[in-house]
Amino acid sequence: MPPYTPRLTIGYDKAKAATGRSPYWFAIDRKKRYFETEAERDKAYQTQLALQQFGVGHIEATARHDLELREMIRLAEGRPSTPLLSIFKAGLDVMPRTDRSVDDLAAEFLRMKQARVRARALKWNSYGQQKDAVTALTRKFGGRMMSEVRNPEFERWIMSLPHSPSGRYSFSKALGVFLNWAVEKKHALHRSPLKELDIPQPAPKRIAFTFAEARVVLAIAVVEFPELTSIMGAEWFAAVRPETAALLDYSDFIRSEGAIRVRVGKHEQGDVEFIEGFHPVLWKWIRRKKSGPIAPPNLGHRVTAFHRRLGFDRSRPWPQDVARRTALSHFISLTGSLEKGARVALHTRPSITLKHYRRRFPKHEAEDYYRMTPESLSKWYKNNKPRLKALISSIHQGLAS
Repeated sequence: MPPYTPRLTIGYDKAKAATGRSPYWFAIDRKKRYFETEAERDKAYQTQLALQQFGVGHIEATARHDLELREMIRLAEGRPSTPLLSIFKAGLDVMPRTDRSVDDLAAEFLRMKQARVRARALKWNSYGQQKDAVTALTRKFGGRMMSEVRNPEFERWIMSLPHSPSGRYSFSKALGVFLNWAVEKKHALHRSPLKELDIPQPAPKRIAFTFAEARVVLAIAVVEFPELTSIMGAEWFAAVRPETAALLDYSDFIRSEGAIRVRVGKHEQGDVEFIEGFHPVLWKWIRRKKSGPIAPPNLGHRVTAFHRRLGFDRSRPWPQDVARRTALSHFISLTGSLEKGARVALHTRPSITLKHYRRRFPKHEAEDYYRMTPESLSKWYKNNKPRLKALISSIHQGLAS
């Protein structure tokens, strides 16, 4: 057996304090049976002591790629008198790396993501974004080895895609999931080429639809996507966030108390809170069922189809939180009370509501907004069906301005 070279084992996680700037954990595997000589064992022990300079004790982690090693070499060079540097450089020679084709890795990645969707561990729309990004990558680099993606050609390609600034940012986030997986799980890249690109996140536009715009959106939802009626009611009339509304059950709507029980946080493990004080028109939108999820089983598919019906896609994304912003802006305009708006929004202070939901509408428009019911919108849809295309275009014109 050849002499053992100490292998640094590195992982992202909770040790941001280790470097003051990057969430890395660093450790070295120094189990005695792995060392051929006392000198190697002592060298590993000294490295572990040196790691304490970065505030990290001994941990065990899986072997990682040389990306983080190179990063730590750069950091260590700025700290004199540290024995880390030589050990880091030695570690570069023993970190594993594989070289696989883009097509091969892409197929494995999408199979893994499909399994997560089936297990309800990944939302369908998130998978759709990642699939589109990976498919675009394979169309450009298919048949080539993954390591060849590390070149200026990648930068020219991604910057030439016909995306808006917000669309390019969303595309890069979805593609980054695949590239980071190729780096961290499969060691097929030294470094994600997206790390070298500065794709700024556009400042979010706090958009709230007018009554006329919301009427078009909700009428199409009621008639053409009736399975979304209850979840649209929760979002557009009780200001429930989409990710929270997707978890709601019909038993969470407590009609006798005029309240909605919601889970605030990640998935089913979030804290339970109660939304109260919302407009009673909500009950016209919620089906009278004792239990069962309000979201259809194919929620991601149907929401994507609904957005496309309204002319929104990857290059022209659906406005973020538009239902919540529209509901709260009209509610505050109707009641004239930030305190009541904060109560519905589950904000701790009215100042938070004022900061994020400051758009106001005439009171008569707010009254009309909260008169909308599925029945009234169905009638409006029938009377205005020939005009829908022009009305949708006017929504996009309003967003552009």
